[in-house]
Amino acid sequence: MSFTVPAVQQDYEKTVEAEAADTIVSPMYVGDKDGVYNIKSSLDNVGHALYNFTIPDGFSFNLQIMSRNLCDSSDQNSVFFKFYKASPVWESAEEIYGMKVKSSWDWDWVKSTSADPYIIGLTAGTYTFKVRSRQKKARMDKWVFRFIFVSYDGGSSCSCGGGGCGCGGGGILVA
Repeated sequence: MSFTVPAVQQDYEKTVEAEAADTIVSPMYVGDKDGVYNIKSSLDNVGHALYNFTIPDGFSFNLQIMSRNLCDSSDQNSVFFKFYKASPVWESAEEIYGMKVKSSWDWDWVKSTSADPYIIGLTAGTYTFKVRSRQKKARMDKWVFRFIFVSYDGGSSCSCGGGGCGCGGGGILVA
């Protein structure tokens, strides 16, 4: 389910069902747990899902991601994730996202071993968010991609620091 961030100078949120990935590579698969469709892998460290999105020309955003997930075991509660950019070719380091251990579906900000929450700065271009199996019992139901407006052609800028990122004005455009 590819999407494009609107060309507006404000924050933007897009909710994506995990099973609506542009690509799901086996042994990651769409399953059903308690009536909730989700993705998970049947093996540790194998299988992935890809989600594509585009940031329009001239725009820069900081991206945070929230996940609705289910992990009922502290030794089976993580996935790998990274970002790729098509042109110019670029990729982020692969990070580990350790999810909250819960016996019911719950929302959690994606974090890495070095950042909580994980925030990445992105400029105009087409990106792929890749989620790869690390532990087979980690289940993902939904992703919320929160694009925090930074600048448009250098005319308006915002910054990150202290308790988060953002700029005044506009509120959040939700899709």
